[in-house]
Amino acid sequence: SEDFTVSCYLNKALSETSNADEEEDILTELALQLQVQTQACHDEIGRYMVEVSAMIPRLQADVGRIGLGLNGMKEDAMSLIGRDSASYDGKEGSSSIDLVEATDDQTDELETLSALSALSENLQAVRSILEAASSWDGTVTLMNDLLGSVQPTTTEHAASLAEAVDALTKLEYGAEALSGTPGSEDRQIAISEFRTKIEVLLKPMLLNALKLQSAGNAVRVVGPLQQCVSMYKSLNKLDALKDEYVKARPAAIHKLWFAFSPPGKAHPISEDVSMEGKPTFVEWLPTWFDSCLNLLAEEKRRSTAVFGAEESPKVTAKVLRECFRPLLSSFTARLMSSANSNSATFSLDIISTTYKATLAFLSLAHDQVLGAGLEMIVDIFSVVASPFVPIIQDLVKREVEHSYADFARLENATKKTEEIFATSSSIQKTVDHLSLLCADIFPLAKGSLARFEVFNCGCKAAATIANIDSRIGNHIAELSFAISTLSLSMTNEVNKAADKFDEQDVQGALELLKMAGLFVNDLQSFGVYTQERLRSLLAGLDASITLEREGAPDSLSTGEVGVLIARKTFREDSEVHSADLNGMCSVGPNHFHKENFPVSYQAGQKLASACRMFVFDLCYAVPRKWLASMSTLPEWTEKDDGNTDIMSSYSILPQSYITHVGEHILALVQALEPFASVESSLTLSKEAMQNMNSVAIEPWRELASLIGCVQGEDDDVIDFLMEGKSLPDFVTISDFEEDEDEEDMDESHRFCNEWLGVISSAVTGRILERMLKIQALSTKGRNHLVTDINYIENVFSALGVSGHPHPLLGHFSTILTLNTDDLNDVLSKRSDLGYRGKMDGALVSAEIRIAKMRNVTL
Repeated sequence: SEDFTVSCYLNKALSETSNADEEEDILTELALQLQVQTQACHDEIGRYMVEVSAMIPRLQADVGRIGLGLNGMKEDAMSLIGRDSASYDGKEGSSSIDLVEATDDQTDELETLSALSALSENLQAVRSILEAASSWDGTVTLMNDLLGSVQPTTTEHAASLAEAVDALTKLEYGAEALSGTPGSEDRQIAISEFRTKIEVLLKPMLLNALKLQSAGNAVRVVGPLQQCVSMYKSLNKLDALKDEYVKARPAAIHKLWFAFSPPGKAHPISEDVSMEGKPTFVEWLPTWFDSCLNLLAEEKRRSTAVFGAEESPKVTAKVLRECFRPLLSSFTARLMSSANSNSATFSLDIISTTYKATLAFLSLAHDQVLGAGLEMIVDIFSVVASPFVPIIQDLVKREVEHSYADFARLENATKKTEEIFATSSSIQKTVDHLSLLCADIFPLAKGSLARFEVFNCGCKAAATIANIDSRIGNHIAELSFAISTLSLSMTNEVNKAADKFDEQDVQGALELLKMAGLFVNDLQSFGVYTQERLRSLLAGLDASITLEREGAPDSLSTGEVGVLIARKTFREDSEVHSADLNGMCSVGPNHFHKENFPVSYQAGQKLASACRMFVFDLCYAVPRKWLASMSTLPEWTEKDDGNTDIMSSYSILPQSYITHVGEHILALVQALEPFASVESSLTLSKEAMQNMNSVAIEPWRELASLIGCVQGEDDDVIDFLMEGKSLPDFVTISDFEEDEDEEDMDESHRFCNEWLGVISSAVTGRILERMLKIQALSTKGRNHLVTDINYIENVFSALGVSGHPHPLLGHFSTILTLNTDDLNDVLSKRSDLGYRGKMDGALVSAEIRIAKMRNVTL
């Protein structure tokens, strides 16, 4: 019955029993019957197997004959089809009905052939099953004999294993043919056990072959390894063999690595700690790289003989990786030790030198692994360069560590500037000191940029450029502060600065303008240089992206290897880095430093301002001293002698304070001319002489505040007042016109006039401000003041500087010379006409202030 089950049968048989003893007897009887039936089945199966074994040769012969017959029939049918088609095509008057009948006949023939072909395939499948079934037990027995008798140390080891591998292949083929028959799982278990035993026995043979090839002649020792390759390939375990092969190949390279000991450390074998003749790690590394290249060249030839030309590049590439993989931690330790060996600070130059040597090695190694595929090559290159990856990823931080000592040295030297200035007999030594400090920054910046090219190859450019900008800007800001401190000391110790004044000091101070101009030019040149380098890096980055899309090239330069490693390290879209570089490179060359070094550019402007102010404070030291007490001189209140005739004032000589100022200004011409006679000095100084009036603005600001024409710091109004513009109509400015020949003036003359102009402007503003602070003027004091003003006007006229003497000097001198009635008439007319603006009212207030000094009743 189709519904029969063992459980139902047993339940049915036991349902009629009444106690446990009967059930046990019945089960015992059933067990005996089952044993008997099982033995009978085994005997029957054995008999059938004997009959089948006897039939297999006959069936095999029959299948062979049928196959030959079918092939012959197929060829005959094809020839008949071709001949019939040709005959139908050539017959004249053949009807379509005849053609259809012929086609139907051909279709029947094709169906017959198809059936015969299927029969052939089925018979071949039967043949395979029968052959596998008949040979299985014999092959298993052979496998047991081969694997049981072979010892790894015998000479028959290789031959027996090769025969065992062939037998295993036959078993696997038979198991596949018998996959649908009973016992499939047992066959797979047996195959798995045999495979494991073979692999265990093959391992010593493989290791021995690898040992032979590392010690002996390459040609002689390749044979055993090729045998292993053949057997592992048959076992479909060639990858495992390659792994063992790759691990064994660089043994000599690893030994050479660990045999090295840096100077000052004990050799691992001899324990020699002497320094003499020992190379440093950086010096020794290229020789080790040469050994690696020799190994790779040999490996390329050997792997071609062992694995074939197609697999050789990949195997060689894996050997390259294995040369470094176990050594990476040691490589990193030695690298960091070398970077910190020569000083207390971190040396990025040593690591940069080592990295360049590594890139050069990888460029040469690429020739040996060409054909392994660009992706695999880049992965291996990244493994080799992994000790440098922390530097590449955090280059800005490492740059700060590297340059700490250099910038600390610059900072300490900058702090000594004030000490040098105070102890030196001349300013020139201080200026030379500052000039050297200013020039020292750009070699450091170029070194940082060069290391960026080596490590990052254009990636993360914005961060590196910002760091360079910050370091330059901070250093120049410190120089500016130092110079400003010197200026402040001259201002605070005005008497000392005036007493020490020397014309040679002016020429030395002017060298600061040259220094500031040189910095501006150097910053612009460095910007042009940086942009050129970034453009080169951009081209390399774009070429690397194209290279990755097109596939592996025939060769890789050192720079191309560096770009591949940098892009692999950051694992970002390379187009982002290209966009950053494009943005920087799109700026005009003359504006690059302004756009990409904004901190440095602003620091340069402040440096120029500090240098201008230093030169001004030095040149203005004498006027500052003598004009400081002008408003409190006792001569202003000197008693009158009773002579009110204005002509008597011509017998009064200028006072000493104003003659010191006038003689100093005239002497400045000779102090300025030697520097101005050098064309190169003028060219550089011109860069630092923008907005010259700003250095002389302080006296005018105080004057403007005093007369009430400004509140706070309204620089535009102050500039108008300084330049004599927008003055009221009652102020005569006919003598204050611009010199028509100024445009034709040579650069030397123009330079001197600019400085004489700002000094004269500051003197004028201070004289006017001090004059309005005089509390009272006697008639004799008024004559003294008029004489002093006329003297300084004559000095300014003698200089021939455009814009001097200032119109307010002559105007206030006129107000001082008016008698009481005329002064009242003038002030009354001012009141009647009214004031057009704040400037008019402020100057009228100044006139009233002068009238009150004279004790005139208004």
